Amino acid sequence: MTSGRETLTLTAVAILLLSLAPSSATAQRATCNAADAAALQDFKADFLENGVFSSWQAGVDCCSFVTCNAAGRVIAITIVADRIGVFPNPNSPGPVGESLSRLKALQSLTLIGVRFLGPIPRAWKSLSSLTTLYVSLGNFTGAIPAEIGQLKNLNELLLYVGSLEGPLPAAVCQLALLQRLEIESQLLSGSLPSCLTKLTKLRTLSLANNRLSGSIPSALGYVGSLEYLGLNNNLYSRAIPATLGRLSKLTTLRLNANRLSSSIPAALGDAASLTEINLDDNQITGSVPYSLTKLVNLTSLSCNHNRLSGPIPRHIGEFPSLTSLGLSYNRLSGSLPAEIGDLQVSATTGTVGVYIDHNGLSGHLPNTLSNIGTLSASYNQFTGGFPLSLCVSGYYVDLSHNLLDSGAQVGTVPRNPSLQILDLSFNRLPGSIPSWLSSVTSLTYFDISDNKFDAGGIPAQLQALKNLDTFKAANNRLRARLPAVSFQSSITYLDLHNVQLVGPVPTKFFPSFPNLSYIDMSTNGLVGPLPSNINQLTRLFHVDLSSNKLDGKVPDLSGLTQLTYLNLSGNMFQKPVPSIP
Repeated sequence: MTSGRETLTLTAVAILLLSLAPSSATAQRATCNAADAAALQDFKADFLENGVFSSWQAGVDCCSFVTCNAAGRVIAITIVADRIGVFPNPNSPGPVGESLSRLKALQSLTLIGVRFLGPIPRAWKSLSSLTTLYVSLGNFTGAIPAEIGQLKNLNELLLYVGSLEGPLPAAVCQLALLQRLEIESQLLSGSLPSCLTKLTKLRTLSLANNRLSGSIPSALGYVGSLEYLGLNNNLYSRAIPATLGRLSKLTTLRLNANRLSSSIPAALGDAASLTEINLDDNQITGSVPYSLTKLVNLTSLSCNHNRLSGPIPRHIGEFPSLTSLGLSYNRLSGSLPAEIGDLQVSATTGTVGVYIDHNGLSGHLPNTLSNIGTLSASYNQFTGGFPLSLCVSGYYVDLSHNLLDSGAQVGTVPRNPSLQILDLSFNRLPGSIPSWLSSVTSLTYFDISDNKFDAGGIPAQLQALKNLDTFKAANNRLRARLPAVSFQSSITYLDLHNVQLVGPVPTKFFPSFPNLSYIDMSTNGLVGPLPSNINQLTRLFHVDLSSNKLDGKVPDLSGLTQLTYLNLSGNMFQKPVPSIP
């Protein structure tokens, strides 16, 4: 038996079971109130039975399947249906779910997958003791009834996934004890009521995935108790209100996937408790204001898919706790400031994630990136070489689709490199594949396709990369012969198409790749027979050796039972030449 953080010992379990055994006091507890039992049976009858209500048997003490108080009154109901859910009975005599309004002592109602396919019952206004209303996948339709405001003891109003429409009614402002208001993945529209400022205990306001429009109300900045504000995936436009900077308790701000414009307000830097800001997928302009560096707890700043322009400011390195920076798909220009390497590493991952792909950044990359664990910087205009400081803490580095034009060693390879995924494809790297790569022994994925390598062949040092799983070098001019010596490689994916391979396929080549599942050596100058030991690579599902000068008889391939693609065309094999598909 487990709890959130620890596992009980067998002794503790025994003690717990003893504690759960009925005492003389609990044994004398009143059974389920007759009126409540009838209400539950009526609620059950509102739905088509699919096993969800199998324990709700008439004549059985209802306190065995719901929670009752000492007087036998129902105080909590929890129903969790499977993914399909439970659907209304078309023969139900009245509004679906209305019978629950007769449970006068009900405090908590949790329904997951109970699909009403109709309105929220107005009769629920009589549930005066209700503190939690949680309905997910309830498929409510229509407007939220104004009667919701009569649930004076409500602490949590949580309605996920349905077709509730119209504006959020001002009646919710009557719920003075409300702490969580989460109405997500519905069809709410219009603007928010200004009276939300009356909800002085509200900690969470999440209205994500609706159709709310217009401006984000500046009045939200006066709901001083807010800790979480999620208005993402709506239709909000215009500027982010500066008043949000007044929310001193706010930890999470999610305004992504709207149509917000103008610049990031400097006043946000006054919301001192912020740990996460997500402004992705908007039309925000300008730059990251210096004032945000005052947010000493901010760990994530995400502004991807906007219209930010100009250089990345040097003060970006002054964020004291930032571990994730998202600036992808903007209009940024200039060089990557060396100060970005000053960002503090995450206490959990020990690294920093920087996402700056799809911009117009240029110049040489600074060799100050030893704290960076993830660098997504593809589709820019960076030049020069690869900074080896990225091998210190790096896990994933994507510099594809840039203008890198030097294979010279920039810095030194650390003694224990951490870099596993390196994509340098679609650059202008010239000459030979750099020999220093053989020292990055942590690599599992390495892509140098579509560069200008034109000498040196495939360096033997690459055979030292014992962890390498994927190697791609297509569309270069390596002018190489395949290694004739025996070695042991962990590679499963090998792409050497169109690299000007010449000479025969050595008999020791295929046995060197016992785990190979994908091989493409098409459009080269390979000659001679295809070694029969290719049939030993039983994991192969893709083989493309087309457009070479291989000849002789195609060997037995019956051992390649996983093959879904085989292309041997454009060679000089004796017919018949098999192909798949």
